[in-house]
Amino acid sequence: MKKSLKITIGAAALCGVLALSVWGYSITSTTTSASFTNQTVAVAPNMHEVTVISQICAGDTIDLTATFGVSTPAGSTTFPKTVTFDAVTTAKPGANNVGVSGMPRTHVFTSAATSFNDPVTLTVPSDIGAYTVQIKDTSGTGGGHGITSGPPLVINFTVSDCAPVCTELTTVLTVPDICVQLHQTTPVDLTATLTDQNDAAVANQTVHFSVDGNPVGDATTNGSGVATISGFDVSGLSVGDHSVTATFDGIDCVNGVKFDATNGSGNLGVTYGAITFQQPINADGSSIFKGGTIPVKIVVHDGTGAIVSDAVANVFFQFGFATVIGDTSEAVSTSAPSNSNLMRWDPVAMQYVYNWDITGASVANGTYTIWIDLGEGKCGTPHNVSLSIQKAGKGIKK
Repeated sequence: MKKSLKITIGAAALCGVLALSVWGYSITSTTTSASFTNQTVAVAPNMHEVTVISQICAGDTIDLTATFGVSTPAGSTTFPKTVTFDAVTTAKPGANNVGVSGMPRTHVFTSAATSFNDPVTLTVPSDIGAYTVQIKDTSGTGGGHGITSGPPLVINFTVSDCAPVCTELTTVLTVPDICVQLHQTTPVDLTATLTDQNDAAVANQTVHFSVDGNPVGDATTNGSGVATISGFDVSGLSVGDHSVTATFDGIDCVNGVKFDATNGSGNLGVTYGAITFQQPINADGSSIFKGGTIPVKIVVHDGTGAIVSDAVANVFFQFGFATVIGDTSEAVSTSAPSNSNLMRWDPVAMQYVYNWDITGASVANGTYTIWIDLGEGKCGTPHNVSLSIQKAGKGIKK
């Protein structure tokens, strides 16, 4: 809604038009109609000062029409007369002056009844504070039987801090863990769910994805707050844990809400495929060994079924209980025992081998669990087998 104010300064008030008497030979003050969008103004008692009382923001414009005229006693002024009008701005200390377009204007008055309508635009400065603009004659006036100056039209306004009021919300990015197999040819989808502090989905926002710190692409959250990188190739990833990181940069105030930046991470774990124990250890736990060394043998496959020759396999042994539960006696091996816990690769048999020396008194009779650590990380599952040891001899449990 636009509201207009008309101020006329002259010898009398006619038909409800506000007026201020000015006697002698003078030029009237400007008669100005000012339109403000969704704003209101107040008029001072002197009738030639206008104050904008609603909010004015940096960069706004105030558009008005200035009407210039003269008012003299009949026959006392010789026409034509040329008068120049301009706008004079004042501002708070250190602030930029108001921008004014449409001024100055020079007009020739052929009679006391002559008037001119001129559009004027005031551009509001960026600095917060109070400003004043005066529109008045600046030349072409004088005393005697000429035209003298009248009161200026004064326009006051204050630039406010119009920064939008925002509700600031923290955000959370949830990245699910994924488990794949070594050299897997089927790609996977990387996803992240963006929610605010109220657990509400945040849609239509960009999420950046990286794997092990390397950017892999951006995705936009859907209506459920889920961003997806489709068809990510995992075939070249090594066995173990890989970090999937999702990052949201945050957004400034939009529709009264500001979302803070956040990030989240999940694990992309790569394991081997099938791990199979080989003879002479039965996978069902039925093997019984009576002395010598136990050849622990495994074959490691990748996700395509191919045999893996460069795995790092460590073997560990755990005593369970003294009861022997096996029922199948295995041949005694005299192979040289292995050192440390690292299994060696046998390129001929295409398997990993560890010779466990059970001849010493420290290895008691009973049931044991053998488990293999392949460094598969969080997605790894136990690779173990049970067997029994039943040695005969002095000091050895039977």
